[in-house]
Amino acid sequence: MQQAPKVSVAMIAFNQERFIEQAIRSALMQKTSFEFEIVVGEDASTDRTRDAIVELAGIHPDRIRPVLHDTNVGMHRNLIDVLAHCRGTYVALLEGDDYWTDPEKLQRQACLLDRSPDVAVCHHNATALYDDGRGPPFIWHARRPRRLTTVDSLLDGNAIVTCTAMFRNGLLGEWPAWFTATRAADWPLHVLNARHGKIAYIDRVMAVYRIHAGGVWSSLPQRRTIEGMIATADLMKQALTARQWKRLSKTITRWHADLVELMLAEGRIDEAMGHGLRHLSRASRLRLAHFYQGLELEREGRRWPAFRHFFRAAVAASPKTRVKLSDVALALTRVAFPRLYRASRTIWRRGRAVPRSPAGSPDAAR
Repeated sequence: MQQAPKVSVAMIAFNQERFIEQAIRSALMQKTSFEFEIVVGEDASTDRTRDAIVELAGIHPDRIRPVLHDTNVGMHRNLIDVLAHCRGTYVALLEGDDYWTDPEKLQRQACLLDRSPDVAVCHHNATALYDDGRGPPFIWHARRPRRLTTVDSLLDGNAIVTCTAMFRNGLLGEWPAWFTATRAADWPLHVLNARHGKIAYIDRVMAVYRIHAGGVWSSLPQRRTIEGMIATADLMKQALTARQWKRLSKTITRWHADLVELMLAEGRIDEAMGHGLRHLSRASRLRLAHFYQGLELEREGRRWPAFRHFFRAAVAASPKTRVKLSDVALALTRVAFPRLYRASRTIWRRGRAVPRSPAGSPDAAR
């Protein structure tokens, strides 16, 4: 490659022989008015992932630059090494099990960063695809995010799909020591970059995020996923201001409430209450406990004991959990006035009825 690349496509790969060729070819198909490179970090896979990368690099030596590890260094170190090899002004992330669908993706994002010097990170919409077919594909951002946000928006949770992110190269300087201890690499990376500018969103589906059994997060039980995000958030405190940490703390509390809900739904009452005692307010614990105990009694056909628990959940102060006052009111109506509840449900379902879209169509994906 004669001219220095404007964009570096940063890829990390480990045991992804089924997906890696499609990922790389989706980057190769990009149509740009500038030079770009594909830097692929292969982390000593035990399958044919490395063979596929080396073969494609041999066909496209001017475009693909492999970074081959002799021993497994882990996701974080692999990403750090790949980013260190990126020479572009901008870096676009693409993991080895995802792929891009729009040949103008890099051009659109680079143009946005060119004309918006105050933007540090940009991302776009994507389709989520279940590799095993257990569900239909769906659009990740069904509700359009704001066009411009700040790092504060990431403190409510990571809204950036990894394979859609592009950011300015060299914003970080030295990597913080805590980064390699996080459970997720993408979320803290976006937070670190977004401290240096705004976050821009392009409302266009240009990638596919693949959900499969070998994924970092999709292979984990829901409880482990939530615990991993809490652990990552705790470590990120070191990179935030006091005001930002206060906002992130609210997100952590919400995730602790999610864990309590999971335990209650599984019937682990004592464990749930112990966790809630350590991490939640009294009002939040009471609402969650009474609501789930009411559900259990309702399943057993014990309507009036269930009603008492739902009523106690209703009078508890409103906590920051997914169990809202409207959920409790609905449960109260269901056990106290079952005929009214059934009639209201029928009317609501008729009002919501819409014609089915053919399977595989964009409407069906939503």
